[in-house]
Amino acid sequence: MSVAKMSDEEILEKIIELKKNESSYSEVIRRYYEEIYNRYYLQCYNISRYYGLSRQDAEDVVQETFLRFIARGHTFNQNKIFKPWFFRILINTIKDRYRYLKKNKFVDIDYFQQVKNISEEKKIEEFQLRETILGIINKLPEKLKSVVLLKNYSEMNLKEVAKTSNISVRQLHNRLAKAYEIILKELKK
Repeated sequence: MSVAKMSDEEILEKIIELKKNESSYSEVIRRYYEEIYNRYYLQCYNISRYYGLSRQDAEDVVQETFLRFIARGHTFNQNKIFKPWFFRILINTIKDRYRYLKKNKFVDIDYFQQVKNISEEKKIEEFQLRETILGIINKLPEKLKSVVLLKNYSEMNLKEVAKTSNISVRQLHNRLAKAYEIILKELKK
């Protein structure tokens, strides 16, 4: 069977099996990892960006997520679903990055470097709008922010988002409703 046609769980099962039987890293294992990377890179990057990370930090988080995935692949319970397990690694990596950034207090000036041809006034307006939106998202309590981002940017269904968040689907609906209510209220201000 082609690697592209395999489910995520089947790929991880093969990786675990091959790692047990082989003493070194093989080309076959590399292809399996590449398939997972190709499937999830963009989703991981987008979720990282929507969490408010800069481009560089989001790329670093994605890279760190895949390194953690490679290191912890053997801990995957094969009776579970891959996506919630994998996205839990991503969310934990994002949280770790925020702790690091908070500790070191970095300022993101990438935005101003990207927009060179726009007048200074327009730059300031766009920056303020972007910061307002990021501010609203970042003001949400962690449990609300994570479900909104996972639901909208990870291509996971409600059951998978609920499993990733360690809550029931009903609780997920409640959290999403509360988060959207807060976001709309803040946008109206």
